[in-house]
Amino acid sequence: MATFTAGDKFANCFVCSPTNPRGLHLKITTVDGKAHTEIVPEDYMCGLNGLMHGGFSLMLMDEVMYYAVEGYGVDSVTLHSECDFKNPAVIGHKLVAEAWVTKREGKKFYTEG
Repeated sequence: MATFTAGDKFANCFVCSPTNPRGLHLKITTVDGKAHTEIVPEDYMCGLNGLMHGGFSLMLMDEVMYYAVEGYGVDSVTLHSECDFKNPAVIGHKLVAEAWVTKREGKKFYTEG
């Protein structure tokens, strides 16, 4: 079971922690209900040559979706994830990930990105 305090809950997050030595150290911002981050995929993120592995894409979406929900003052975990890839993420080209809450039913939040 995960336990944390407000000061250290992201201390080792692979995506957003500034202190994880192997992490991505991404900054996620939230403006007008949308969580946003940007990354330039590197070679170690490859699936097919020249393209970022889809697992990295899903990880980035999971992260910004978390931050979209956190904007409501709620800590959350992913219950279900579904993705339709529209375009490949190309190594060396800026990738933008955004997410927002579309619906809330009690403790359950629905997000899109």
